Amino acid sequence: MKETNKVQFSFTVNRGEKQSLEAAAKEMGITFTELLRTGAAFYASFDSAFWKKVKNFSRNLGIQEYLILQNLTISWMARKEARAEVWGPEPEQLLREFQFQENGPVTGEDLHETLKKSFVREFENEKEYQLNLDSQYGALSEEDAEWLKQRYAKYNKAKEAQKEAIESRKRGLTASFHEGENEGKILADMKAKREK
Repeated sequence: MKETNKVQFSFTVNRGEKQSLEAAAKEMGITFTELLRTGAAFYASFDSAFWKKVKNFSRNLGIQEYLILQNLTISWMARKEARAEVWGPEPEQLLREFQFQENGPVTGEDLHETLKKSFVREFENEKEYQLNLDSQYGALSEEDAEWLKQRYAKYNKAKEAQKEAIESRKRGLTASFHEGENEGKILADMKAKREK
């Protein structure tokens, strides 16, 4: 049985606010006290780095925090529904916003970084497709042409690393490569260890 502590507090609200809160509790099918407890727990549960971003967003737009959260959630839902309408429903495992580890759902900065990397890849693919399309109808800006050039150079480097890895496996060597690593040095080191 969970240990509980009784907490009492009081605060002042105007008559309209109290009626509004009571009506909200009634609509949700909970007591006024449960509404206040749930609201306090809700706000206290946010990741601090996330809440700072929400507060800044709220301050910059002059919109209350709950509307920021509500409208962003509505936007997310509308986008998912529109995508499903055009492409068909997404399998549940593709909901990248809801990832799980052994100790529960991933959230906070960990989720932010994971999603940001995923979106960067998605937007890079979109940009590449659009620039290739644009290049068929006219010259690209110097900046866009350089971006595409670097992207293709990255592809070629990855293709070479993959080819080298396949050749190494055939010779009995195995390795996994990461961008920026010197693949040749890794293979040479592995070969030297194997020959000892």
